[in-house]
Parts: sequence; C-alpha cells; structure tokens
Amino acid sequence: MERNRNYQPAYLPHPSAVPNPYLPYQPVQKPVTTWLMPRLSLKIDDLSDPAIEILLTHVKPYEAMRNAVIQVLESLYTIETQPRNVASITLILRDFAGAAHAIGNAANNADKEIHFSTRHIQASISRAQQEILGVLTHEMVHCFQYDAQGTCPAGLVEGIADFVRLRSGLNPPHWTHSRPSGSDKWDDGYAKTAWFLDWVEQVHGVGVVRAINEGMRKSKYENGQVWRDVTGRSVDDLWVAYKSSF
Repeated sequence: MERNRNYQPAYLPHPSAVPNPYLPYQPVQKPVTTWLMPRLSLKIDDLSDPAIEILLTHVKPYEAMRNAVIQVLESLYTIETQPRNVASITLILRDFAGAAHAIGNAANNADKEIHFSTRHIQASISRAQQEILGVLTHEMVHCFQYDAQGTCPAGLVEGIADFVRLRSGLNPPHWTHSRPSGSDKWDDGYAKTAWFLDWVEQVHGVGVVRAINEGMRKSKYENGQVWRDVTGRSVDDLWVAYKSSF
C-alpha cells in the first residue's frame, strides 16, 4: 500500500506553534489584576497569656491580617501603584506597655513586623474585636505607607494610619469629632489629624490622602509642598478652613 506523502499525524502541532529555539525567551508580562498579598504569619510569645484566648476568640488572625492589608491598599493605592517590595508581615503578640507598633514601612526592608501588646488586648476586652481590628489596621498602614524618605511629620504619619482606621469604621468611642481648640495643630497626629484628613477629602474629593501618600514616595517633605500640589492650598489654610467648618 502506497503511503500518502502529505499525511501528518493529527497530534503533531502546527509549525507556527512550535517555539523557535533560536529566539531568546520573552516572558509574558501579565497585568496585575489584584492586590499583592505578602506572606502573613503569627508569632505568640506566651501561650498562657489570657490575651491570646481573647484574641483567638474574637478574630481569625489570618483573615484579620488579610482584610487589614486589603483595606490599607484600597485606601492608599491603586492596583498599579501598590508597593511591590513588602514580602512578609509578622504579627507578634507579646506583653509590653502601650498598644502596638510596627517595624518597617513601604520604603525600606521587605519584612515587616507588627508588635501587639497583650496587655492592651486584655484592657480592651469589653470591645475586643473592634479594638483588635482597629489597632491592626492602624499598624498595617505603617507597613505600607510612604514617609517622604523619613522627613514626613510624625503627626501626619500617625494621622494617615488613623484616617484609614476611621474610614474602615473601626474608630473607638473616645474619638470625638469636635472643633479643635486654639492650641491644637493639624499635625498633632492620630485621631485629630485623622478627622482633619477626613474633612479634606470631603472638601477636595476622595483620593486626596492617597495622592498625598504617593507624593511622599520619592520626594522629601519640604514646607508642605505636597499639600499645595494635591489640593492647591497650603496645609495651614486648610487647617483654618477646617476649624471654621464647625
């Protein structure tokens, strides 16, 4: 029987589908369509600490950390601008005075730590879930935010962290929104600055805080220029207007 010279087995790929071995490999650059999630881990200093049971009863650590990361990224970044150098975040539960603190931000080391005081967790047992999630969200901001290469006023750093907490609906009862006194300053930090930032966004549009954070990514904080770049007004003028709004 004569074989058909034009016959090709059905399983052979078309020549155009076969990679050319003489061409350099070109990786396909896929667009980022979701938030980049760092590796999340938990470290417990003392399992016998009563605060550990309180925390594990009221929150699921991984879920709480993951949600906090997403909340921070949604508040301060877009899919395209999110930091890509945050490799890991470790939540460390241990006994110390105070509430919590974070080590590392978006501009330096890739491995971040959030130290959460078990003493503070015990003291907040009456509203444990809200306080744990609120503090975690605040500290998570510090893992991702920019600080103008270390020149940003500390009050603005803390104010942005509490702004995200405020917008997350996790503000504690003692955060009263009242007219600032004559001695209050916009960069007093924490809740005072958070309420100010909230007002600025209401007046100048959603995304102002995100733009201020982005403006501090590569540039130093020089005479509050970032405020003029983003809002067209100086921060002092904004503060006067804010106090007059009450």
